[in-house]
Amino acid sequence: MTVTAVDAPFAKYSAFIDILAGGANVASGAYFVALTDRVPNPVSDRYFNATTAPPPAAADGYTAGGNALTTTPTMDNPSGTFTLTANPTVFTAGAGGIGPFRYPVLYVTISGTNYLVASYDNGASVSLGNADTFTVNFGTLVYSIS
Repeated sequence: MTVTAVDAPFAKYSAFIDILAGGANVASGAYFVALTDRVPNPVSDRYFNATTAPPPAAADGYTAGGNALTTTPTMDNPSGTFTLTANPTVFTAGAGGIGPFRYPVLYVTISGTNYLVASYDNGASVSLGNADTFTVNFGTLVYSIS
């Protein structure tokens, strides 16, 4: 089974807007996607941790903290628009499987703090069996700020 989260509903976290307003350098942050089965609260959740987004066990193909993303930040100085693109990331289950999870959660680490950026609703909980994959594909753009 291969599941791809391409057009899943996207919810941005209010805390991410707060860190942008505070002048955080989001272009220099390290971005990650973690998996959780807990319903996100984009208004009150601020930081990625095991309480706000309890992940599957760090075993059998799932790494603690999720997958690191390869991102490309771009700033268009004349227009003042910042965009972030990212390569797809794939979770591949080992013999013990991964899950259940429903929500891929995007977060950025800046100066050692894990700020929640957005979550995606897969529509239903998923459990991966041995060698099953789950791909988070952001398409052409993760987000744009102008």
